[in-house]
Amino acid sequence: MANLKASFFGMQLHSALCRGAWADPTPAKARNGSPISWVELLRKFRKHCPEEQVLAVIASQNQSLNLLHLKSNSSNPNPRPGPDDVDNDAQSLGSPYLLGADCHIEEEGIDEARAGLRELESAKAGRHGESIKFTKACYHYGLGEYQQCLDTLSSIDFLLEPSLTDVSAASTVSTARSGSISSAITPNTLEVALSRTGSVAGSIGSAGLPRRVSGELSEMQEWWVVERLRGRCYEGMAHEKLDNVSAALTAYDAAATSLERLALAKTIPSGDRQKWEMFNRHRELWRWAERALRRAAILASTTKDIQEALRFLRLYTFYSSRWPSTFRPSSRGVVYTLCLRALCLTAPIPLKTSNSARQKWLEDSHRVAKEYKAVLHATKRFPRAGRINPAVLDFVDLCMAIWERGGCGESDAEIGWVVDTMWWATKLTFQSHRVMRHLTRLLLATENLLQAKRAFGVYVQLVSKARETSTGEEAREGGHDRDDDRTFILALLFGARMLCRYGASEVDAMEADRMVHLAEQVRVGGDQALRDDDKVLAKVRKGQGIVGAALATFDAQPSSRPKKLATALSNLVSSSELDPTSANTFYHLALVQAMSRHPDEAVVLARQAVELNPKEPRAWHLLGLLLTARGDWKSARSILELGLEEETLPDDPDVSEGRRVNGASEDTYHSSEVPLMPEDRILPPSSTLHLPPSDIPPPTAAEKFEISLQLRITQLTLMELAEGAEIASHRWPELFSYFSEHSTSITPPSSRRQSIDMPQSEQGHEYVFIKSGGSEEQGIPSIGVIEPPTPVRSSYTHEDDKKIGQKVSQKLLKGPKHIHQLGKRITRAGGGGNGLGSMRLPQAASAPDLHAVLGSVKPYQASSIHSRGSRVGSFFRVNGHENDGERATISPPPPPVFYNSPPNRRSKRETRLLSNLWLASAANFRRMGKTEQARGAIMEAEVLDEQNPAVWDQLGLYFAAVGNKELAIKTFQKALVIDSEYISALIHLAQQYLDPTPSPPSERAVDLAAGILTYVTQGLGWDVPEAWYFLAKACRLQGRKTREQECLIYALQLQETRCLRPLLVALPIWL
Repeated sequence: MANLKASFFGMQLHSALCRGAWADPTPAKARNGSPISWVELLRKFRKHCPEEQVLAVIASQNQSLNLLHLKSNSSNPNPRPGPDDVDNDAQSLGSPYLLGADCHIEEEGIDEARAGLRELESAKAGRHGESIKFTKACYHYGLGEYQQCLDTLSSIDFLLEPSLTDVSAASTVSTARSGSISSAITPNTLEVALSRTGSVAGSIGSAGLPRRVSGELSEMQEWWVVERLRGRCYEGMAHEKLDNVSAALTAYDAAATSLERLALAKTIPSGDRQKWEMFNRHRELWRWAERALRRAAILASTTKDIQEALRFLRLYTFYSSRWPSTFRPSSRGVVYTLCLRALCLTAPIPLKTSNSARQKWLEDSHRVAKEYKAVLHATKRFPRAGRINPAVLDFVDLCMAIWERGGCGESDAEIGWVVDTMWWATKLTFQSHRVMRHLTRLLLATENLLQAKRAFGVYVQLVSKARETSTGEEAREGGHDRDDDRTFILALLFGARMLCRYGASEVDAMEADRMVHLAEQVRVGGDQALRDDDKVLAKVRKGQGIVGAALATFDAQPSSRPKKLATALSNLVSSSELDPTSANTFYHLALVQAMSRHPDEAVVLARQAVELNPKEPRAWHLLGLLLTARGDWKSARSILELGLEEETLPDDPDVSEGRRVNGASEDTYHSSEVPLMPEDRILPPSSTLHLPPSDIPPPTAAEKFEISLQLRITQLTLMELAEGAEIASHRWPELFSYFSEHSTSITPPSSRRQSIDMPQSEQGHEYVFIKSGGSEEQGIPSIGVIEPPTPVRSSYTHEDDKKIGQKVSQKLLKGPKHIHQLGKRITRAGGGGNGLGSMRLPQAASAPDLHAVLGSVKPYQASSIHSRGSRVGSFFRVNGHENDGERATISPPPPPVFYNSPPNRRSKRETRLLSNLWLASAANFRRMGKTEQARGAIMEAEVLDEQNPAVWDQLGLYFAAVGNKELAIKTFQKALVIDSEYISALIHLAQQYLDPTPSPPSERAVDLAAGILTYVTQGLGWDVPEAWYFLAKACRLQGRKTREQECLIYALQLQETRCLRPLLVALPIWL
């Protein structure tokens, strides 16, 4: 019975020691389960373990020593201190990276400490002699006797194995408790972590490594490790006080090696509750582990290079994942900040680092940021009025820096967590300027334009209100969580450029104009240094010029448009004079000159843009298009080829203005051979880690792909013009193959659709019919004749379709707004929810996927939509019903191949791009006279994007080519139902009204065409030569000879300065 009590109270005492329950009024329990105090615990232990009296003295003095530390570290002592108070998470005065006076004893506690030291010296050592020495060393350090502390520790054999006697009961209890813990890592995980960062014990040599203890140590053995870990920590702190940094780091290295001996240090609990329970049982161990690793990390960050500091920082984060979020949050925040900063400064340099190394860097950064975010989430609250959360704001800047240094990635794994962090930060900050500024840029990078515009609007409101309520000096300099003048100006220009570049309406352009005017007001009202900064003035003038030109594109008035272009040109010229190295400025100068119909001046400016930034494909593309306006086809072709060559060459890390490799240039990366922290241990703000602020929204991966694809389309168009459609058609397979290989949202091969194999035909671009598996058809199926569609709803008849055509014709003269309203009524009548009602081409059950068709390099075969059973609502439908209008017999497409198609993973933008690519190929086939291939390509485009008005426009041209004027008119009208201001459909519709075949146009048709073309030429189609030409034709039929002559002259003038392709279509017009 005595042995059972001795074992029980021995286990209770060691449990209290391992938990570090120094301030706990009831650190243990009696055998009946009732809580007992420290005094009662020690009395019972002495009573039932008379041979362990020395251990009771050691435990008592350890409690007294920690209570003295608690009094010294608390400026406002808690009358009822708890474990969190003993953890001592108080920050040092001044910089949080100053290590401070850990474990010292205040003057009022010196006498008590001396008495405790004398009691230890008088105790009989026995087999607990080393424990006495460890405790004495702690007292010496607390009293400021650092050399005596080191002398005492030097007499201890740190490599001595723990005694295994009388611990069987403790081992049994420890084993039973550890059964509920599930290890989420292998026993070698720590060794792997150390191998990635370098051996932690490497600096002390193999002789300094302690012998391993197999398995998990019991709680009694754990206290043996705690004493050695604490001893190494005191040894390191004493060396720090004596300015022996190298010896201090060696001691902290050894402390980390001692920690490795515990199996619990390699175990991750399976849940939060188990994590807390496990941590609380071993709290004293983790207190000293955290202190040793933190001090080592800070010391290495000050005296060693960044890579050496990262060893300790990574090791700290390896163990910190086992701690609850509320354990020493301030101290952990210091290390997390250093770690994230070190990762930023050692980011893999683009084009010089393997993908695996970059991926490991991203994983490390994300893991550390996730841990720091969990700590902040558990310990920070929404600030009171007039207060901020500095730690949260600094963390936001760190996350943004990680994303930028990582290459500004756009995948969910790279940017998703950063966006989530910004939204999370809005719950812990009040009207934060930097959070909304970062959020605007991140949302734009994810192509979430609507949310980006909203975030930018909120940002402008917040900064504007803050400036109104602040004094002049406060508004200019910022501070706390306010943006200064320079930052606000660049953000305003960034937002204005964003609105011009991605906005689709005049409202966006007007809002951008308001932003640049506000930027100019802030600049004029700033300090003298800001007003004298030519770089800032150049950016403001460039922004004003771009916004002015954007407004001019929405202005069709011949009286006001030239004035706006002249003002825009003046601002851009001023910007180029202030900053003659900006390729971006010269690009926009060339663009405005082209819009002003001055191609010669535009070519000179475009050449300058190319010379300043030869890696910008948009500048090469613009130059090539401008050369076509001058009729210099040979030079244009050479320029386009050079642009493609420059695009395929590896990027030079030394980049110019507006151009970065993966978002960062090499000179933005920190040398890893210098310390992470300055000697004064005052870190600059984390915002200094950001890339240099820019007023230019960088292109996304999808935009880069589209830019490259449009350049190739222009090259192919030029080839068709110079060599003929037949020669150019042989290059279309390469274009589709390029799309398949470089698409930013390629469907994985395992999920791609299976389609027809289309080998090369001996006759060139002709269909090769392949028998469909499972089909009993041996020949070519007949699909009958083309017939106008009937809607899905039975209440909507073919007569209704005729009425719609009549109504559209009547409304055209009243303007596109009436067409749009009519389109809504048509949608409701047809029962459709997509804006088209039932007037749409059917979904193709057999439409081949582009990637499947062009997965291998084979000559291009235009695909087609095949018969789809009895589905209604299509132009292509088997039906014996006779139509009153003219018919065109259509030869059949290839037979279908049925399969289960996976969902389309492409973005809307990329889907529209691919749809337009199919339509461009359809136009090529139509110009070659191959109407069947043209029809097939149009069907592919419709399957991809049924709400693309260009599908109906091309379908109308197809019907016109095969001689079905009635269906051509109807399809052009349906294109206008989708987009009431689709210029191409309006012009082609008017052309059909003026068509003299099969009979001369009626007076009503001529008037209708004239009305449509008048609206077009007075609106956004003012610069389309075809519109003026057909308007002249309509005027001739109306007998207005003078007006006919004016229109023809203007059409000729436009044609003389016309580029091969419209700039607004071929280029992202505002960079």
